[in-house]
Amino acid sequence: MGVGHETYWSFSPLPRMLAWGKKVMAITEAATLVQIDGENALVVDRLREPLSRALGNRRALYRVQVETAGRGGEVLVSILGHRGRIPLLFAPDELEPGYVHGIVRDTVDRFGF
Repeated sequence: MGVGHETYWSFSPLPRMLAWGKKVMAITEAATLVQIDGENALVVDRLREPLSRALGNRRALYRVQVETAGRGGEVLVSILGHRGRIPLLFAPDELEPGYVHGIVRDTVDRFGF
């Protein structure tokens, strides 16, 4: 029985506007891309929505790797972006969607990632 990796893509279209004199023109449609991979489909499904919300409006590409770590049920969330990698370790009782969303959003903001 092999362990497969699940890949999920999240697209968040963000219209970019340019104010030129009195006219406001739409220049392009920019898309943010968040790729979420993981070995455990249940954990990835649980974290996909809060991770996509936390990273989806930043006009940048992110790859997120979700892995279980250790015997205690900890989950390692590794966020790879254009500036490097941010590893975040969550205990089993910290996997609530709102908490994960807040920690990821605040950490990415703090480090300008």
